[in-house]
Amino acid sequence: MDSKRAISSSLARGAARLVLTLGLGAGATVPASASTEDVLAICLARGIDNRSICACAGEKLTGVIGAEAVRLYSRVGREFIGDMAKGMDMGLSWDMAIDVVSRTEGIGRIPLLERMNRAGRDHRIAIRQCRQGS
Repeated sequence: MDSKRAISSSLARGAARLVLTLGLGAGATVPASASTEDVLAICLARGIDNRSICACAGEKLTGVIGAEAVRLYSRVGREFIGDMAKGMDMGLSWDMAIDVVSRTEGIGRIPLLERMNRAGRDHRIAIRQCRQGS
């Protein structure tokens, strides 16, 4: 198994555990206040097993991209995690999540994709910073 497939498989297993633990799933109706939990779930689904690091990264992310972008990232992440839990490929899961949120939010697919890819990059940076204690 190549490393990309191993990472995707690991993420899918983590996502499945999160769906069961948090009761998340594709199309789940969760209030906007749940964004913090959704962003935490995205971090945990990435294989980070430290809730403190994930909480730190979520706070940093909100400071960088703002509450509205976090709300959208949370929606995309919820769909993404739900699809990953079903065993879907990571890239396809992300693309399908973008499609769903684009339709439900009335936002163009490409602008949302670009914005959420930036949010994902900023989230990874925040996770790295929190791991390093900065």
